[in-house]
Amino acid sequence: MIIHVVKPGETLTFIADYYGVSQSKLIQDNDIINPNELVVGQTIVIAYPEQTYTVEEGDTLEGIASRFNVTILQLLRNNPSISDRTFLEIGETLVISYKTGREITTNGFAYAFIEKSTLIKTLPYLTFLSLFNYTVNKDAELIPYFDESEIIQLAKAYDVVPLMSLTTLTTAGVPDLTAANQILLSDSLQEHLADNTLKVIQSFGYSGVNITFSFLSELNQELYHSLLSKLYNRLKKEGYLVFSTINPNIRTLGDRVDFSQVDYGALSKYADTLGFSNFVWGTNYGPPTPVSSNYNQQVFLNYITPMVPGHKIEIGTPVIGYDWELSYISSIVSNATSLTINAAIQLASNFNIPIDFDETSQTPFFLYNQLNYYGLPARHIVWFIDARTINSILDLIMEYGLQGKAIWNVMIFYAQMWLIINSQYKIVKFVELIK
Repeated sequence: MIIHVVKPGETLTFIADYYGVSQSKLIQDNDIINPNELVVGQTIVIAYPEQTYTVEEGDTLEGIASRFNVTILQLLRNNPSISDRTFLEIGETLVISYKTGREITTNGFAYAFIEKSTLIKTLPYLTFLSLFNYTVNKDAELIPYFDESEIIQLAKAYDVVPLMSLTTLTTAGVPDLTAANQILLSDSLQEHLADNTLKVIQSFGYSGVNITFSFLSELNQELYHSLLSKLYNRLKKEGYLVFSTINPNIRTLGDRVDFSQVDYGALSKYADTLGFSNFVWGTNYGPPTPVSSNYNQQVFLNYITPMVPGHKIEIGTPVIGYDWELSYISSIVSNATSLTINAAIQLASNFNIPIDFDETSQTPFFLYNQLNYYGLPARHIVWFIDARTINSILDLIMEYGLQGKAIWNVMIFYAQMWLIINSQYKIVKFVELIK
């Protein structure tokens, strides 16, 4: 697998010829939205298959899978363009296999209103699906948003383990501190929460729960230990998985990386997997900063890995970009609006701005000027992620011997990310864990 960074004057024709692949394959594999106007600094992934096959008349996906002794899911992972088709085209080339290395798990977060076509395209790549569809209120009742029945059945059909996300956050990321505090301080509410969680899991056919903690700190960690231990003991008794995804609130303060100094070893005793991920939302109220930081994650992993076994840890990546309008007054920064990765690239293309890259965080960014609401010139900065970001996180997972990678979120199919993972690693499917 090669990550090519577009240089001045390069065209897709030049890049395709240089690497000995077709332009159509590069466009398809990378979901390139600007093939005729590549942006300097844009990344393009080139993955060379280990084995391919040219479709002949009468071929079916089942027949090809049987002939090469591979699963249909492997063919769907290697050829995402066929996920929404009921037929194969004579003469098209299918990737049978890549030369992959170590196993890895993937855990995709999604809302229950995810587009069905996006879900079907994504499921072959997932080990777990954490469905964000309930908010816990102050009475420990679970407030649903949508009917998730079809999504859970689809997940199981693709050998994906469905997990119910349990949180006091709304789908817009609005925290309910009152609910969180009341439940943490009440044994009876915790028992009620366990009862309600079991009812939902059993009613809809989940295989377990993914409990998200956004306010865990040194001061309240004992309360969280107690809550998690009660939920874990209750759910494990019934044979269900218990994951916990924690926002460690990693941030940079001057030259120092800061995060909650929590005893994660104690928490890990009451979870099958501990995930660490900064949840990001449609609007960012913080100052301009990389949406992900390889360096910060290294510092954090150096803190947690002595106390939590690597095979219990998954680290998350936000698949998003943010556009900040900068103020001429240094103390004032406007809120940032979110962008998809392709939208960030298109924005750079629209303004003919090269994409820069921050080596420390391993994330791309660019600056541009635009008239604001008042007709005045305004400076903007856009931070997002690209193929280099994804690959650097995978390198950390391998270096520290971690279980896998979580993705917040999978509401939009990010072709480059899945190509990078799938062409280098064996994505694990735990069929035996599906209830």
